[in-house]
Amino acid sequence: MKRNDEPILARCRADEFVGREAELDRIHKHISTDTGDSPLSLLAAPRAGVSELMRQVFDRSFHTGSGPIPFYFEINGSDRSLRDLASRFLHDFLLQTVAFRRRDAGIIAASPDICEITELAAPSDGYWIDRLAEICEMRLSDDRSFVRNCLSGPIRAARQGAASVVMLDGLHRLAKMTGGMALIDELRDIYSGAAVRSVFAGHRRFVYGRLQFTSVPVEPLAFEASCDLIDRLSRRTGVAIKDHTRDLIAVELGGLPGHIYRLFGAAAERDADLDTFESVQHVYTDEIFGGRISLSYDRILEEILPDGEACARVVRVLNEAS
Repeated sequence: MKRNDEPILARCRADEFVGREAELDRIHKHISTDTGDSPLSLLAAPRAGVSELMRQVFDRSFHTGSGPIPFYFEINGSDRSLRDLASRFLHDFLLQTVAFRRRDAGIIAASPDICEITELAAPSDGYWIDRLAEICEMRLSDDRSFVRNCLSGPIRAARQGAASVVMLDGLHRLAKMTGGMALIDELRDIYSGAAVRSVFAGHRRFVYGRLQFTSVPVEPLAFEASCDLIDRLSRRTGVAIKDHTRDLIAVELGGLPGHIYRLFGAAAERDADLDTFESVQHVYTDEIFGGRISLSYDRILEEILPDGEACARVVRVLNEAS
């Protein structure tokens, strides 16, 4: 069993998750209410760290061990159809539910199949988990009925005394899926007014106007929070910094926590410090043109323009225009 300070779904350590006190407070206030409420929507700036925010909420709720079952699901673009997405949604819900009820995060890491999940379920949950697991094996010809049955799994569980908090991430990726826009309406219909608390997140330009819920903006880290994160990473990784290079990194990386982590990861791997302007620019330039930061931008471009040649032409035009 994982200790209470070990990440489960989170990508960074809890003591390095800084600058999100207001957002965490708002989310916890929403999910701790005892009555049904409309979902809360997180309007995220790209790469601002909204996924990590939701994972941290999941981990903290899981380690607390009390209250509603935390459930985090990310629409990640790997699903070939809405049917595949819905099936994965229900599978992950049952997986995280069983892990939480048994207080064993190792079950999530093991990623058992649906049959193994039913065998791992606590006896008191066995009946209703078996019924939900059967939905995954259903061969309904009506795709909409199948999708709706899967997505309403947490509501069915709540009727059996297993209340949960549904945290749905990556809604903006539905724009690239056939029928994805209709799924937004389906989710809104299922979870509006349901006796299950829920939090929806996605890029603000996509979510805004489509979900008429109470919303919380998630922006890049403020300058002070970026500096705090940089100081903490410097101490943990042993990568030396100075006050002026810390400020440079905070400004140049625009408060994007993922990029800050990538910069320090690259510096630590090559046993380099970031204590001069030249050293920061050298490591940062290498990251932009061939390192982790470069790969993150490559993924963004591939998501927008899967055609490699078209993507290259767009990049050339942008370069010429700049």
